[in-house]
Parts: sequence; structure tokens; C-alpha cells
Amino acid sequence: MYSDLSITAANESIKNGTSTLYVDATGSVVKKVNDKKIFYYCGVIKEQSGISTPVLEFLTDTHNTFNIIRPILAFKHHLTLKPKRIELYFSWAIIHAALLSFNAMDIHSYLQKSYAGKMANVTVIHICCAHMLRTFQKNLKVILKPTKQQSELMMRVFALLQNTTDTKEAQHLWRHICNVFGTRTKTTNMVTSLNTIEGMVASCSTSALDEEEHTIPESK
Repeated sequence: MYSDLSITAANESIKNGTSTLYVDATGSVVKKVNDKKIFYYCGVIKEQSGISTPVLEFLTDTHNTFNIIRPILAFKHHLTLKPKRIELYFSWAIIHAALLSFNAMDIHSYLQKSYAGKMANVTVIHICCAHMLRTFQKNLKVILKPTKQQSELMMRVFALLQNTTDTKEAQHLWRHICNVFGTRTKTTNMVTSLNTIEGMVASCSTSALDEEEHTIPESK
């Protein structure tokens, strides 16, 4: 379900290069039909100015890539340009549908291109930070069963990592994370990395990653 006006609004926003396409879903709009939940999906274009415009919506009783990709492809057919970025929540079905629709690639090909920095003419798939944190927290409780203090530190470090936009900073931060959470004993490297991480978490900044700390080797 989309209109000529929504198509025009989407094309203008994407052409200006100042917008992001948000796609989300909810399954609590109507009652179940034949014991099947009805999912409502909505695509919204949001400008940097903060103005949001609904451009696509559809319903399906099956949350899978096949059912999601068809209405997205029908909508994409009317677009003159691909959006530079799509914001999604953590759902493999929607992630795969967006990748196949706008980039004609699966998750493995996308990750390989992203890692190699070959993202020219590729629509960036960005996962909603709140959903990602919730998924991370859920897995923490199941896999590691950390204390409340450990869980809070891990959550804040992960939030810092996912908001880091500089590749080198992300790599160095990841090294500190491995030094802290991948070391069984209290080594010098672990203590140094822990102090660095706690400083970054306290200031909500990666500025503590100076050149000297960049050379800290990974713990064995």
C-alpha cells in the first residue's frame, strides 16, 4: 500500500541525500486470524530536519523474507534512486529482504563488502541501536550470566562500540574489549585495557584511545 504522493516524497528525499528509510513491524494491531498473527509493516522516510513521511505499508500473516520482499520490491520499482541508508530492527527476515531488494546480495556478501570497504553504490543496512542492545543483553544473560555490575559495563561498552563510526577506533576498542573480557587472569594488559574502557564509558567517548594505547598487544 503506497500512493503516488508517497512515491514522489520518497524520490525527492532520496535524491536530496538527506534522508533515511526506516522499516519496522508490529504484530499487535489486530486479532489473530486462524491462530496466525497479523504483522503490520511500515516504511518511513525521515529527513535530517526531523520531518517523517510514511511511504510504504503492508500486512502479512507470515513473518519471513519471501512475504516481506514482494511489497518492498514493488515499492522499489517506482524509485529513481536507491536510499543510501535503511534503518531496521533486529529481524533476519527484514534484514535479508532489504539486502536482496536494494543490494541484490545476501548477508555474507554484504558483510564481505563492508569489511573490505567496498560500499560504493551499496545501500547501508543499519540496525536500530535500541533493538541491538536488547538482543545483546538477552544473550549476555543466557551465555555469560554476569553480575549486575559486569552486565552494566558490558552494555555500556557495547553501546560505545556500536556508535563508533571510525574504523580504526572501532578496531582498537575491540582489542581492549578482547583484553578485558577474553582474559582469564588479571594481566597488565587486562588492567590497562579495563582502565581505558572504564574511562571511555565514563566520558561516553573513545578519545582515550591515544597512539600509545593503540599498540597494546592482544592477550594470549
